[in-house]
Amino acid sequence: KFPSSLYDFSDNQISDDDALCAASSEDKSVGLYGCDAILCPIGKWNMHGRRANEKDECTDCPGSKFLGATECDDDVDEEEEDGSLPSPSTDDSGLTSAEILSSLFDECRGNSWHRKDHWKQFGMS
Repeated sequence: KFPSSLYDFSDNQISDDDALCAASSEDKSVGLYGCDAILCPIGKWNMHGRRANEKDECTDCPGSKFLGATECDDDVDEEEEDGSLPSPSTDDSGLTSAEILSSLFDECRGNSWHRKDHWKQFGMS
């Protein structure tokens, strides 16, 4: 058991909070606001990613795909509404996130790092 108010799980791409909610079931704020006291549910958000007080409700956000969202992007791509995965993100250069991370690893001499496992193993789950 742990007091949920001492931890911040927001913006971590968590999609299931059953264990977190159960572990903090005796917490006062969980007693007042349910699991929203730990993380706003998928499809909702607030600036803290959780309900910290009576005025801090988690509000609707159709673009929210994970628990604990602290920002709301109301623009939901049609491609994603059908449940399919979004295409790999790119920056202004047209590179995917994987290509950017791979380049960072190479430019920073990642092969000489002590902890270098999995930097170039994309698509792992």
